[in-house]
Amino acid sequence: MKSQTLYLSCIFLWLMLFQEPCSCSKTTTCFKEYQFTFPVSIQPTQDTLNIGDTIWVGMEIPAEIINEVDSEMVFFINPVNFDFKFSLSRIDTVLIDYYGDSIRPSAINNFSIINVEGETDVIVPSSNPSISYLDVTPVTIGEIVQRIKFGLIPGQIGVYKIGFFNLSRSFENIESFEGDECESIVRDINFNLNNSLDNNNYDLFLYYTPSGSKWWYDFDVHLDEGKYVFVVR
Repeated sequence: MKSQTLYLSCIFLWLMLFQEPCSCSKTTTCFKEYQFTFPVSIQPTQDTLNIGDTIWVGMEIPAEIINEVDSEMVFFINPVNFDFKFSLSRIDTVLIDYYGDSIRPSAINNFSIINVEGETDVIVPSSNPSISYLDVTPVTIGEIVQRIKFGLIPGQIGVYKIGFFNLSRSFENIESFEGDECESIVRDINFNLNNSLDNNNYDLFLYYTPSGSKWWYDFDVHLDEGKYVFVVR
């Protein structure tokens, strides 16, 4: 009886030592990063406008676009839930906020808005109304292509800076050449305004924002974040 017990113990030990590691089911999640540059048009392209003129802002998001992370083509098989922030501030005026800090407040209320394609909503944060912005949602044209178009009519003189920002960081319904089994992580979205014609008036920005100012940023940021400076007289 003892020999049988010893034999079984040896068999059990052998199985423990030499069997393959347990193939337990594990949930593996893969991630695929994306970075896009969307073309934006601002018309007219002149740097000086008059009160009552109209500035037209437009963007079209195609059904396929280059992923700048790996240079592969990305196909949008469904409209993606893009959500953009459009900021507009006056840079020739500095105010003091409630806390005693100098600010360049939002100038959205200095303009009338003409909505043509997509939706635009003025967002006024209750905690800080000075950073109000325009929430811009594209409209779907056909099945996939998305488009934005709206007009801005200035009602006050000044030097203004506009900019685009992406509010959505993680998108669904993106299919690349590698399939859609991975979770989509958007590293960044940049905006190409008028193919950087005339540097988007970066010289005006430098004139009113010298190096060393807390509002200063370099030329690459000016282009990538879709910033544009113009004068209203």
